Amino acid sequence: MLLRIITSFGLSLLVLFIQAKLPEFVPRFKIVSDTIDSNIPPGQCLVTGVVTFEDKTVNEAVIKAYNYNHSSGESDLTVLVNSNKLGQFRMKVDTSTFYLTAWKPGTGTVYVEGVKFKDQHHLVVEIYLPDDEMMDVVEKPVVYLYNDNDTKNVTVQVETKNEMLFSYPQMNEKNEWNVRVNADGIRTDDGRNYPYLFWEASSKGFDFYARQEGKILGQIIQTDSVINYLENKLYDLHLNNREVTDFITYWGPRIQQKNFALIQFKVDDEVNEIANLNISPQPDWTRRVYMVFTGFEEEPIIEVMNAPIIEEGLVKRAGFHAVEWGGTEIENIKL
Repeated sequence: MLLRIITSFGLSLLVLFIQAKLPEFVPRFKIVSDTIDSNIPPGQCLVTGVVTFEDKTVNEAVIKAYNYNHSSGESDLTVLVNSNKLGQFRMKVDTSTFYLTAWKPGTGTVYVEGVKFKDQHHLVVEIYLPDDEMMDVVEKPVVYLYNDNDTKNVTVQVETKNEMLFSYPQMNEKNEWNVRVNADGIRTDDGRNYPYLFWEASSKGFDFYARQEGKILGQIIQTDSVINYLENKLYDLHLNNREVTDFITYWGPRIQQKNFALIQFKVDDEVNEIANLNISPQPDWTRRVYMVFTGFEEEPIIEVMNAPIIEEGLVKRAGFHAVEWGGTEIENIKL
């Protein structure tokens, strides 16, 4: 089962650095050439290339370009094209373009990131679509870091056995961010501020739903009540207004696409089975929240039981602390 992991705003995690070797990231794209072309309009970059799957060219693959919206903290779609019968595509993008994606039904998504789309340049790229067999997406893991004391130099490392696919701002080769955190938020060495740290990875063979006595730990809800349900759950887990709003505006519309939903939450150490998040220096308080859900048109006949009540220690939403949220949607055929 292929996993895509998304980390949420402000997650603090109390963990020790483990010196195990991290998996090597194998890019699914190749920059063939990057040349100056004065015929391209100023402020734009011409991107051409070919999309393949299992060494065969792909017709009607969807290639999208995104810019990063610093005010909303989200990515905005700017250009969309399709590959032709030879798998070729052509698109003009702004030099502010953040990344490209390529996808076709039956395959996984490729992220062309960490690339500079230079002014009046012609960029030629080869894209290799991965197999989408049993794909589940671990979405929106975002890490929020807070600090109302003096500025701290902070290292955040994602430790996972999964293949790292995407990060923003971009991690280094050790799957780390080195940032400064103060009351104004997160700042990188280049002086740019970020509302959160984002990453995602993929893996196969992961069983998302935790069970006890043969029953899934979770609840089945009617999705017209999902807003109240999520608000109550997330505030009980001590997320703040911004984090709750970010979570619900991302996941609420997805959950409401079906009439019923099976929902399970993993909290704190339970999230470690997906990935460890190593933060140095250690935060005063950390909260990790990960939601798994499956949608149904009709009320499902599934045995569920409520998860054990979390034994809370001292909740300290002050000083240096972190919060992470993420989630994934599981197809009902995999239950």
